[in-house]
This record gives sequence, structure tokens and C-alpha cells, in this order.
Amino acid sequence: IYAHQDKKDDIKVGVKSTALRFGEKTPQWLAGFSSAFIGLTAVAGYMNGQGLPFYAISVLGTASHLAWQLKTVDYNNTASCWSKFKSNTWAGAILWSGIVADAAWSSIAV
Repeated sequence: IYAHQDKKDDIKVGVKSTALRFGEKTPQWLAGFSSAFIGLTAVAGYMNGQGLPFYAISVLGTASHLAWQLKTVDYNNTASCWSKFKSNTWAGAILWSGIVADAAWSSIAV
């Protein structure tokens, strides 16, 4: 999403950016990357013995956030791309809060 802000400049100076490479297929590529990220996050949670709060908040919450980004971004609008890029801080916060909530839940449940 970030790379799409600079497409016009990339064309002018000859930069071969991912935004230009992916072109009209960007939504599919980003859906694939997002799916891989969520899937691997779930696998990491399983391998680490995470509980329900992790999956409910970190996995589902982050997946929802990424889906919202992909559904609402306008790849041809610099402000929209910047806004969605900046919203990734929330993706990190959602992921982290699920880890913290799971740790708190685990300490109470034991």
C-alpha cells in the first residue's frame, strides 16, 4: 500500500517498485500476503501454546483489520494509501494486545 503513493514518481525516474510490478493485481497480492501473515501468526500461536484470547484478539482482530484495509484502500489516491499505511500501527497494537490478554488469561487460569 505504501508503494502506491509514489507510483507517478517511480514511473518518472524509472524505479521498478512493487506497486508498478503488481499493478492491477495488487489487491490479490496483498490478500495473499495478509493471509500468509495471519496463517503463520496462528501457527506460531499454536506452537507457543497460546490460548483463546490470542486467537480471538491477535488472529481474528488482526485479520479483520487487514481485511478492512484491503477493502477500503484506494490505490490511486495518495491520501488513502498513506492513511491505510499509518493504520498498520493498529495492526501491531491488536496483535500485541492479544498476546498480553492471553498471558493475563493464562496466569489467572492456572
